[in-house]
Amino acid sequence: ETDFVSSTQERLGGFVDVPDVVGGTIKNVLADLNIHQLYEHQANALLRALGSPSSEGVMVCTGTSSGKSLVFNSVLLRLLTDNKNAKALYLFPSKALAQDQMNSLNTLLATFERHLSISPPLLRANCIDGDTPHAVREQLISQSTIILTNPDMLHAYFLPTHKRLQAFFE
Repeated sequence: ETDFVSSTQERLGGFVDVPDVVGGTIKNVLADLNIHQLYEHQANALLRALGSPSSEGVMVCTGTSSGKSLVFNSVLLRLLTDNKNAKALYLFPSKALAQDQMNSLNTLLATFERHLSISPPLLRANCIDGDTPHAVREQLISQSTIILTNPDMLHAYFLPTHKRLQAFFE
């Protein structure tokens, strides 16, 4: 059910400081990655996702390379700050995008772990797609904090034997 729909005219994005609601550790992680300010839409999305006790759902619909990933990755880091056993399943429309996002996400996770003095590294994002050999899929699932996949793999591999996802999220 849709509670609210809004449309606005296209305009150039403005920059704002990273909101305090993300927490000091995540601000420091972003600074280490040379991210000192966010686009307004990123900050607004983080305020909505993290700034209220109800943690309302947020949808960010913007153009390519506009920072959507930074929003949902920051929310995930905040969740991992509170619960090191948290897990996430990311769905991307294509294998290529999932692979690209996995590399960026692992850099972010490594920086996050350094700030929390987690050693040896425990947080890992892995991509499971049609090119992933069957023999290593279960191992990747057991080693992952975040699984990146696509709708085809969700339908063909994960859902027919949903116990794979059940074990991942336990």
